[in-house]
Order: sequence, then structure tokens, then C-alpha cells
Amino acid sequence: SAHTAYLTEAKKVTAARTKAAPLLAQSITRAMQGLGMQGGQFQVALAPSAQPLQSGLEEITFLVAGHAGSTPRAVGKVASGGEISRIMLGFKKALAAGANTCVMVFDEIDTGISGHTAHIVGHKLKELSEKFQVVCISHLPQVAAYGDAHFRVEKAQQNGSTESRIFRLDPAESEKEIARLLSGAKLTPSSLQNARQLIE
Repeated sequence: SAHTAYLTEAKKVTAARTKAAPLLAQSITRAMQGLGMQGGQFQVALAPSAQPLQSGLEEITFLVAGHAGSTPRAVGKVASGGEISRIMLGFKKALAAGANTCVMVFDEIDTGISGHTAHIVGHKLKELSEKFQVVCISHLPQVAAYGDAHFRVEKAQQNGSTESRIFRLDPAESEKEIARLLSGAKLTPSSLQNARQLIE
């Protein structure tokens, strides 16, 4: 009786997954195209599970082709750090669609990217922030410059333990922090000017 009930519910999950898989794949593929992975493709593969009573009736594999002409393969085997960052951004965007309230936290989503792609990622995060609360931890000035508010996190030792502190920055301090990301610890007039241009 329990086995029959389980199969009834598991088949409902299978039907929902089968319906959702191509929609998710299309949404993430679109996001990849807009994040500097022209010709890239994302697929969701469903295969019968080897242990249907333990993990559901199917196993799911996420496949990715980073550019046109390449064969989609398991994400973990072929995607670079930068590609995974952009795929995760696509996931967050796809899964938040239709949500009434949503907070998105991106912890170093910009890993493995730089330059023009970093600007694209920053712009996409800014777009998301028009509908959702976005918290982004970043070390890239091209991404940080898109923030509406900036915070600096500092670690300090006190009474034999390490304490983390967070400070909200005013516009002038934000400029200085972005300049530090551009040029290192020593601020120069040109790095401050570059930071100002990025923010603008």
C-alpha cells in the first residue's frame, strides 16, 4: 500500500519535472546568451533512476555547451568558474520569475570573469534589483559600481577572537573602495577618476 502511494506521488513529481525541464532550459539558455555566452546552450536531462525508492523515479543532469558548435556535457565536467557563475545567475533569474517578494544573495558570482563580461554581469544584477532585493559580494569594480548601496566588511581581532564588522559607505567612501578595487591599497587621482566614471 505504501509502495503504491509512493509511486502515485512520484509520478506526479515526474510529470512536473518533465513539464518544467524544457522551460528551465530555455530560460537559462536565454540568460547565458545575454551574459556573454553567445551560442551557449543549457539542457536538463531526465533519466530513469537507478534507485527509484530512494531518490525518485528519475535522475537529473544539467548539461551545458559553452559556445556554438560544442556538444552539451555535464556542467561539473565542462563549465569554467566564469561559466558556472553566469549559469547560476541565469538559475536565480529563472527561478525567481513570478515571485512576489524575493531576496537574492550572490556570493562572488563574478568568479572567473573580468572586463566586458563583468560589466554585463553587473548590468544583469542591476536589472534584477529593479524587482528583487539583491545582495552581492564582489571584488570586481565593474560589478560593484552598479550597486545602489555599498558596504565594507572588516575583520578585527578582539579578546582573542576574530570579529566581522560591516559598515555602510557614503558616496565618497564608495568611490574610494571602488578605486581600491581598481588599483590596490594606494589611491591615486586616476583610480578615483576611473571609479567615478564606473559609478556614473
